[in-house]
Amino acid sequence: MMALRDSQVFHRRTVEFEEGGIHFVVDPDAPNWVATDRRGSSILSMVGEALPVAGIVRRYGVENGLDSAKAWLHVHSFLREALRARIISPAAIEREPGSAPAMPAPPMGPRVGSRAARSPHRHGCTVR
Repeated sequence: MMALRDSQVFHRRTVEFEEGGIHFVVDPDAPNWVATDRRGSSILSMVGEALPVAGIVRRYGVENGLDSAKAWLHVHSFLREALRARIISPAAIEREPGSAPAMPAPPMGPRVGSRAARSPHRHGCTVR
């Protein structure tokens, strides 16, 4: 398990869409995706702003009315799971020039609404 540092900045290059309150986050260059709620989406947006972990914890706590300990737990748990799912990276994500995405469009259809896709334990990136 990777230890997160307060000054650490993560990177993402994902496509996100929302349907019925579920936010689907897809890596267009790999077969990596997660389903999360509004709070998880908010954390990923802050990652996209290049905020350090401490800044994400502070803003997340304020936005959700949480004390610092609970905000720290939510953010750290979510970021670890997002790292495990390869939705974020500790290093800048570079794509080779001329390479095509592995997944040109987000997954659509009956599989997205499957029980496995909704399970927070299956994909691990749902923050409670």
